[in-house]
Amino acid sequence: MTLSIEQRVQNGIDLLDQLGPKDWRQKVILKDFNIAHGCKCVLGFVFGNGEEIETEFDGLKRRRNGFGIGQDVLGCYPDDNGFDAYGPADLMPNDEYRRLIDIEYAELQAEWVRRLSETGDAPVAVAQPSCRVRRSKPNCVTI
Repeated sequence: MTLSIEQRVQNGIDLLDQLGPKDWRQKVILKDFNIAHGCKCVLGFVFGNGEEIETEFDGLKRRRNGFGIGQDVLGCYPDDNGFDAYGPADLMPNDEYRRLIDIEYAELQAEWVRRLSETGDAPVAVAQPSCRVRRSKPNCVTI
């Protein structure tokens, strides 16, 4: 069963309320928010301050975005919690599927902005989503 956009975002809010930092809402900068960007999405701001950060795992240092770090910290599937679209953005088999993913990102963007704006914790100026992003690229470059 596919969850609605509203339920997925509510799941993400509940998860962050339970396991995230207490001030997670204040960390999301809505004027720069872009759900399709690994550094500028909810997890990107909450766990990476909107930038890549250097992490160490098993003695190896590497740069990661908050989207990847957040998944590790929360131990969650990002799509069921409103942090990502259901389809993998890097593996679009055709233009129609890419179009549907872009629509889903736009819907997720709008719902997160609506929910975060309700609390009054984040600035209300909002960036439009740029959905042509490869989350797997560690340098957060848009394509």
